[in-house]
Amino acid sequence: MHIPDGFLEPKVWVPLTVLSAGAVVSASKKIGKKMDEKMVPLMGVLAAFVFAAQMVNFPIGGGTSGHLMGGVLIATIVGPYGGLVIMATILILQALLFQDGGITALGANIFNMGIVGAVFGYIVFRGINKFTGNIRFSLFTASWFSVVAASGAAAVELSLSKVVPITLSAPAMLGIHSIIGIGEGAVTIAALDLVSRVGGDTVFASEVTVEKRITKKAIWIWLALSIGVAMLLAPFASQLPDGLEKVAETLGFIERGSSNFSSPLPDYRIPGLSGGISTAMAGIIGVLVTFGLAYMIVRILHRKR
Repeated sequence: MHIPDGFLEPKVWVPLTVLSAGAVVSASKKIGKKMDEKMVPLMGVLAAFVFAAQMVNFPIGGGTSGHLMGGVLIATIVGPYGGLVIMATILILQALLFQDGGITALGANIFNMGIVGAVFGYIVFRGINKFTGNIRFSLFTASWFSVVAASGAAAVELSLSKVVPITLSAPAMLGIHSIIGIGEGAVTIAALDLVSRVGGDTVFASEVTVEKRITKKAIWIWLALSIGVAMLLAPFASQLPDGLEKVAETLGFIERGSSNFSSPLPDYRIPGLSGGISTAMAGIIGVLVTFGLAYMIVRILHRKR
């Protein structure tokens, strides 16, 4: 669902950039005030894992693929503010290093996947969990909603940019991503179960459970798992277009996508290498850079507290 350059008009991406930047700054201040020391490495490995997981596209039928967005997954562990900051970190790195998502569309992508996907997805999770008391049902439903809602926001942005009427963009985007959302829910539940087992304790956000801890051993295990996903699974990811690309092809605006920015590892490949080795090496680099940057950012925010 990474919107490339060329899809959105300045009248749409400029205000979304300002809005997203303000939201990320505000969230950074909030997590800097409330964050526990032990959450610093956890947020780093969460960023690395979601980055790696987003490289693994899975087929959903109809010549389309999807991948984990991860907003609810992150926000449920470290809270909505941490979720927004981590998603923004991932999206910035994807745009700058891998040309995945446009530079001008970065604010829109942070809005769709960070604010709508992580923050509002978490609010939905909290509401459903409070009503039902069933964490897994709440996680699945909120994860599904986060993908569908983010795709709906993208459809509105495309319509406001006069790319395609909302009567066409909304049904197409919502229809495809309602299927992708099922995979999002399943992966989120599986990942959070694994976090709890590896960490030796439940690590849901403090509003859900009273206590959360994660050991140094668990941090290393999760970092190794992230590298494993990027190295062993990403090279075999589906090559089918994702939801947004499929809609753009079907509705005839795929050619609008363009970029004047040359990234060092375009399309998650290392120039000069071919095949799965290129993807695996680029993925490992991405995991380590994402972990390092997220760790550094969160560490700085924690020290400012």
